[in-house]
Amino acid sequence: MDKKSVIAVITLAIFATPSMAQDATDKADSENFKAMDAKFIKPEERVGWLDNMRSTLPIAKRNKGPFGLAQDASAIVAVKKAAPKRSDAFAKAINSMNITALLPGDNKFVIGSNEYFEGQVFPVILASRQFNVKILSVKIDKVLFKNMITGEKVTKNMNTLPQGMTPNGSIESVEGVTRMGRGKPAPLNLDR
Repeated sequence: MDKKSVIAVITLAIFATPSMAQDATDKADSENFKAMDAKFIKPEERVGWLDNMRSTLPIAKRNKGPFGLAQDASAIVAVKKAAPKRSDAFAKAINSMNITALLPGDNKFVIGSNEYFEGQVFPVILASRQFNVKILSVKIDKVLFKNMITGEKVTKNMNTLPQGMTPNGSIESVEGVTRMGRGKPAPLNLDR
């Protein structure tokens, strides 16, 4: 045999075998189900015929359908609640608050001349966007806020020091402050 005839025989064997296997499974499925035109079935036989047809369909043996839903009508579908999308706008609004005094003993803080108490709800506007804010807690080093619309919580830390200061009390380079005994003081700049 020449090469062309060998290739033809191998190709025929490769493609003919799956189609023969498919024909065998189709015949087995068709033996279970009697195919006929539904319009010629009597109304009292139609329900049984439909139940038999449905049971032979491949999808009847699967737990989930083509859209990922349970095939059992009595199955309870667990719906996952999507987490709210976090926006940094609320955090920016809270961090832009300039809290001038923190009084944790009285559960309040002061911004300018206004006092705000723990549990109080008040509106905050930043960049033409309004937030309904509730004060959850006032501690010595932080204040906890909650966005009443989204439920998002943001903590404003109050232990931050001004630029140039360190927690151990030493001054590195605070503008306008010089160390004692340093020698010649820095020039006073009045242009600022």
